Amino acid sequence: MLKPKEQAYNKMNNIQNSYKSVKCLRSEHTFAVLTEQWLQSLKPQLKESSYMKYRNILDSYLIPEYGAIDVAKFNRNEVTDFINVLLTEGGTKKSGLSPKTVTSIVSVLKNVLEYANNIKGYKTANLNGLTVKQSQPQMRILSRYEQEKLSKHLCQNLSLRNLGILVCLYTGLRIGEICALKWEDIIFDEQYLYVHKTMQRIQVKEEDQPKTSILISSPKSPCSVRRIPIPNEVFQLLSDAKCSPDTYLLTGQKEMFIEPRTMQNHFKATIKACNIDDANFHSLRHTFATRCIELGFDVKSLSEILGHASVNITMNRYVHPSMELKQKNMNMLSDLLRAE
Repeated sequence: MLKPKEQAYNKMNNIQNSYKSVKCLRSEHTFAVLTEQWLQSLKPQLKESSYMKYRNILDSYLIPEYGAIDVAKFNRNEVTDFINVLLTEGGTKKSGLSPKTVTSIVSVLKNVLEYANNIKGYKTANLNGLTVKQSQPQMRILSRYEQEKLSKHLCQNLSLRNLGILVCLYTGLRIGEICALKWEDIIFDEQYLYVHKTMQRIQVKEEDQPKTSILISSPKSPCSVRRIPIPNEVFQLLSDAKCSPDTYLLTGQKEMFIEPRTMQNHFKATIKACNIDDANFHSLRHTFATRCIELGFDVKSLSEILGHASVNITMNRYVHPSMELKQKNMNMLSDLLRAE
């Protein structure tokens, strides 16, 4: 059986068979043909997950819309109209795609046209400055009371899955990282864990294969490969539950793992059992970062623990003052009132 990457590359080599209905496909100026040349040029430097992301965006949205069009005939206003259609009517339910998804589609479109312009020398429309407005979603952060309540429940109902939730709550691991973590990645002699793998489910668009496949690979960036010191209490729980080195932390087995979607469902069931308001698994990472700032962590150290390329990413994306911290800061004003 071919691996997902081999399936994807075979599909790329046979792409013309997938678009026989495109009348102008023989022209080397068409978007569909240049798309394949662009992907071929990137293949040596792309991770498998990134390749499949580009492939799916092209197959689902861009080639059906622009495949037969000469790249020199792209029109900025028409692309703007296409963006608006994606936002309002895109998706299988025709209810509109998220701004984040549309931003990814526009990014791929720009990259293909830049390749056609800069590498192939074809004159193309200038899409610089064409963006999709995105609102920053409000990230759910567990309050200190909720964190204590969740931690108590997990310790009282300790299983490998619940231990995994605790590890994420007190180290900031991503869901894909905890799912891919093995016991050999916990360095007991030095009390730290080594993050160098992540797990995700990717799409595989082959008719005789499943629609999705689990991929375990290196993290999305070199900064995400890191060593994270383990807090004493969590380390003690890990030591007590220690399994064979070559097994997955969440299962204690070599061949059986728990994928991110299953872990997300388990987490939601857990907080429901704790009577905690709804949250997703990524809230654990935000909660960890916020608690660290509240406790006076050095931001540079926190940034490296989270696997960020810069301190700015840590501060802007993951650190949110809690209501408790806001109240503490506001109470400082009381000293002024008493001084009167």
